[in-house]
Amino acid sequence: MKQFYISKFSEKYYQNYNDDLELKRPLSVKTIEQGIILPARELTIQDEFAYQGGVLDSKHSFVELSATKRNSAAKALLSGYELTEEPQYCDETVIYGGILYEHYGHVLLESISRLWYYIKHNPHHYRVVFNFVPRAYGKFKDFFDLLDIPYNEQTFITKPTRYKQVIIPEQSYYYGSVCHREWLTPINYMASKIPAGKYKKIFLSRLKLQRNPLFNEQAVCRIFKQNGYKIVYPETLSLQEQIALCKGASSLAAWEGTLALQAVFCPNGAERIILNRAIEPDVFHRFMEQLKDLPTTHIDCSLNPIPVSHIHGPWIVGFTSELQEFCHDRNWKHKGNVNFVPYRALLKFHQEWTLRNPYQRVDIPFDELHYCQSKIKTKLPKTIKGIFFQILACFTFGQLRKHLRHKSKNI
Repeated sequence: MKQFYISKFSEKYYQNYNDDLELKRPLSVKTIEQGIILPARELTIQDEFAYQGGVLDSKHSFVELSATKRNSAAKALLSGYELTEEPQYCDETVIYGGILYEHYGHVLLESISRLWYYIKHNPHHYRVVFNFVPRAYGKFKDFFDLLDIPYNEQTFITKPTRYKQVIIPEQSYYYGSVCHREWLTPINYMASKIPAGKYKKIFLSRLKLQRNPLFNEQAVCRIFKQNGYKIVYPETLSLQEQIALCKGASSLAAWEGTLALQAVFCPNGAERIILNRAIEPDVFHRFMEQLKDLPTTHIDCSLNPIPVSHIHGPWIVGFTSELQEFCHDRNWKHKGNVNFVPYRALLKFHQEWTLRNPYQRVDIPFDELHYCQSKIKTKLPKTIKGIFFQILACFTFGQLRKHLRHKSKNI
């Protein structure tokens, strides 16, 4: 069965898709006598937000194992900082849990990646403590309840604190880089507490998000609903309910990003269908297919009139020619005009894009712009469609010129 239903412009992002991303060596652990844990604080590096914090040893030197390393400096915890006064003291041994991020997907990927030690190698029942991003404070109580971690002020470092001992487990996932099988330890621990749901095929939708820059999703939902998928709205469910649904599913379809990551709670052998919302896909989760038996299919559902990244949006999606090919191969029921976009979705896209364009990714070739616009079909007459895109270009060309680098038509 074909694995990639994608456009020629997306192929370059999958060139290294089958690289081995599993970290196979044993993970490190350090015990720091009289270690000091610092609250996280923001640091700006080349217009990117990073963090300082982590663990200092008794001589106030930064312990490198407490850094949160990623494939770039963005949102990484890079170093400690100097203390201006003696930290408070706690006569206790604790386990350093790393940094608690404000985004659910990064909590699942990174914030729990040191907890393999807490769950598997903690006979003395030492507490685990976290640095945290201020915007994360007060969030993710469900995570902590399922992991048997007290959700109180003692768990989150708000002041520099010296402990009798600080145990620092290595992170089991390095964002955008490699992953160790121990990353599954807290995942499996949470899932073990929850009975499997009753639906075998589920589609994780964004339709009920309070602010959703994904337009025309209904056209894709209809296809999956016609073919036996239960449409699920994760933001309306508790974490326990979401895990239960995934645990019972033999096939999970989801938009790329955090929703597709939920498949980690599915049983081994479950199918994962990732729906791309941009020419530039999110391929950072490909390691999951190596750690679990999750046969994955990628389908390009993007109908964006202007190239956008998979991170910020906005996006227009729909019943694309790639999705049509997938349906033919599966003998699925399907209706609708291929590559059709309601003009209202185009207008909403333009409004949203204008608001978000400072965040657009650079280095997207201009030939993708022509491809995107030529692919779209609307009920607008051809001449009016042309005028619409000319107006769109007038409003956005200045931004496009800043954010998109002109390239040859060769990929």
